[in-house]
Amino acid sequence: MSQDKKAIDGAIAFSFHKKIINNERKRRELFAENASILLAILEKEYFKAILGDEKASWAAYLGEIEVFYSRNEVDNIIRIHKKLVKELHIISPEFSDIPRSRLIDILPFITNSNYKDWFAKARVLTGRDWNIEVRNQKGLITEEDEHEHKMVNYDICSICGKKHKIK
Repeated sequence: MSQDKKAIDGAIAFSFHKKIINNERKRRELFAENASILLAILEKEYFKAILGDEKASWAAYLGEIEVFYSRNEVDNIIRIHKKLVKELHIISPEFSDIPRSRLIDILPFITNSNYKDWFAKARVLTGRDWNIEVRNQKGLITEEDEHEHKMVNYDICSICGKKHKIK
């Protein structure tokens, strides 16, 4: 492959990469905005009016094809919104570039005095280093600590797919 072709391919690859990064940033910002809207719909039970049924459930609203969020996904973004925006008064652009899973990890111990440090760590640490930092903060043993392993075995049901602890 010629040097010119490599340079062109590299430029194209990085333009695609930049587009993905920008699109993901926009998606996260919209998701953060939707968190406050979803919280209002849930707390005021607007979903019943939207669905036209006084007995309608929150899950039914989330299952609407136009909305189609999992309850777990919405529970997580609402937890993030309540803690960061409502309790700590941190605006979403400060954390919209951070993966939701990392925000969930730090909810139990994030404060106004430490959030900037944790956001910085969330942006740069590898998955392994992130897990070690979070476990240290929670006072849990990490893979780097000396300990005797206590193994637990599970079987997965081939019919229902659930994981069952082996006793």
